[in-house]
Amino acid sequence: MAMDNYHLVLQQEGHGYRHYLDDREVYPGTMLELQVGTDWVLGRFQWNFDHETRPYLVIDADRDDTISLSEHSILRWPKNQG
Repeated sequence: MAMDNYHLVLQQEGHGYRHYLDDREVYPGTMLELQVGTDWVLGRFQWNFDHETRPYLVIDADRDDTISLSEHSILRWPKNQG
């Protein structure tokens, strides 16, 4: 459902920055789904809190597979979290 798909938003708050998805804060370690073509890939959100560094999803921790996220990435909360 297209209404459940969102872009990450980076906002400055106090002395730091935070990412939001669908007006909900995204914490490192949070599971999210990323649209890749017509498929959705589940991964663990990671970010180092440096606003100049892109966050990424860890897709397979055993193989250290990651996908860098941008402001154009289409994400959603997994069905069991949203």
